[in-house]
Amino acid sequence: MGFEEQNKYFLRQRFTSEFYKSSIDQKDILYKSFRDELLKRITHYYNNISESGPAVICKFYKELIELIWDYDKDFILTNLLFEKDFNSVITCLDKNQRVFETRLSYNNDLMWGLEFFFKKFLDETDIYFSSTLKDFLNDHLSSFTSLRPNNWEIKRNNTTNSIKVEVIHIYTKFLISNIENTEYLKKMITIHILFTRAWHLNFKFENINEIKITILFLDQLIKSYRESFFKGNTPILHQFILALNRKYLEIFAQGFVQTPLFDTAKRKDYPKGYHIKRKELEDLILQNEFLLDSTTHELEYYELFRIYTNTNSAAVMEKIRKSFKEKINISILPQSEELDIIEDLCHENESGIELLHDLYKHFYLFERMI
Repeated sequence: MGFEEQNKYFLRQRFTSEFYKSSIDQKDILYKSFRDELLKRITHYYNNISESGPAVICKFYKELIELIWDYDKDFILTNLLFEKDFNSVITCLDKNQRVFETRLSYNNDLMWGLEFFFKKFLDETDIYFSSTLKDFLNDHLSSFTSLRPNNWEIKRNNTTNSIKVEVIHIYTKFLISNIENTEYLKKMITIHILFTRAWHLNFKFENINEIKITILFLDQLIKSYRESFFKGNTPILHQFILALNRKYLEIFAQGFVQTPLFDTAKRKDYPKGYHIKRKELEDLILQNEFLLDSTTHELEYYELFRIYTNTNSAAVMEKIRKSFKEKINISILPQSEELDIIEDLCHENESGIELLHDLYKHFYLFERMI
């Protein structure tokens, strides 16, 4: 039984004659209203057929393309990109079913877009002769990033038991430099999806030693962020990761695995260095979220103090001082219980005492001076 047949009652109630008669904008609103439920049904169906072979998978994607291509083509293409048996499924869809014949176009997308990628792949790659997706992706990414195909090579130094992977140094700098404002956010999410697939194909983690590559990625991402920050920029790392994670949650294809940016696994066999770098990145993301938040003055005094006494970031501390002064200037008086919490924090870490004294002086609470 196909996807549409199994879900015919649900689909009939959503894709009504009124839906198809609606304007493009109205269709978009209506589609978004039931999209979450539709994606749950799609994922559930796929999980039941995922081991049924390329022909069945192909039929499933053909149904999806005919049903929701006009409203959600990037969702379809993202999952196709991560198909475990990519070549077989694409061969079936393109050569046998011809579903892409009138749908894919260079004119509909930019060079870094998913539709452009698939159109180029089908035009330039003879999939009947098993041209590798890995080689094509490596070459394609070099068209609009600083990467080159040979950058993916792992260079090992047996003397020092270390490895060097140029793609990590180059890509993390490219990523951070392109998320210094929201203008390129959508572009970088799509590029990172392509990079994720290339990462899967180039670095197959067959043994725990390969986790060194992940540690290198985390370390270099942190360094690239800090280099940009010290130049006066505030890359929107937190916003980028949230948006990208939403995309990743919609990937049902079996070929998808986590990348270093999101690998939060607590495996015991991961070395200590991994957990150190993972924690360092998580702290950096939290600081980035705080720096980009325009409503920090709405936090309670004790919340500001808690952050202030637990950070080493001069930028975060300065923003807290500004938020603190904003609250004082509009005469927001802290409660007695709140002051007790703040004093306990300052006893544990004296970095906040100066701020606390400013608070006491402004509200004439000299009897509480430490």
